[in-house]
Parts: sequence; C-alpha cells; structure tokens
Amino acid sequence: MDFTMTILTRFKFTQRTIDQLPTHAIDSPSRFGEYSDAETTGLKLLISKAERKWFYARLTFRGQKRTIKLGEYPAVNLNEARQRVLELRANMNRGIDPLTAQNQTRLMPTFAEFAEH
Repeated sequence: MDFTMTILTRFKFTQRTIDQLPTHAIDSPSRFGEYSDAETTGLKLLISKAERKWFYARLTFRGQKRTIKLGEYPAVNLNEARQRVLELRANMNRGIDPLTAQNQTRLMPTFAEFAEH
C-alpha cells in the first residue's frame, strides 16, 4: 500500500499557514505550487522552488479568465490581498474589466512625470 502525504491546495489562508507552507518541490515539472484561499474566492498564492510567495487574483470577466498579480508576500499581507480581490470583483460587477483597468493604471504618468511636462 502506498501512503503518500496529501497537501491541501484549498484552505483558509492565515499568516501562520502561509508561513508554514513548504517550498515547491525541486523535482516538480511545474515552476510553482498553487494554493487557493477558501475564504476569498479568486485569491491564489503561488510558491516558487526558491521559497518566494506571490498573491494573485484569478477571476472570470464576461467569460474571459483574468490573472492579476497582487504582489509578493510578505510585502503584500493577507488582508491587503483579500481586500484587493474584493475590490476587483466589485469593479467587475460594475462592468469594469480588471485587466484593462490595471493596464490603464500602469500607463498613467506618475506625479513627477506629469510635473515635468
């Protein structure tokens, strides 16, 4: 009989559980391990083989899948990531494509760039 350890990929994120997650296996063919938050639909955590962790939002807008990088953990904490996903979903409910909105924000000049012109 083969007894292998099962690692849950969907559970309620807490700072403690995120900190305790193992590094993604070096021998794995995939580059990242992915975990889903059971509390906030669409919130994902990716873990690299080098122990880096990133929050992502994975959402569907008008039948199109959208993946939006929220930031690296712990620079972006769990509460910030959850809040950002909720904001993205609220905007989607208003008919705003989260990916288009994010791209438009990147194209906006910073205050310093604006002041130069």
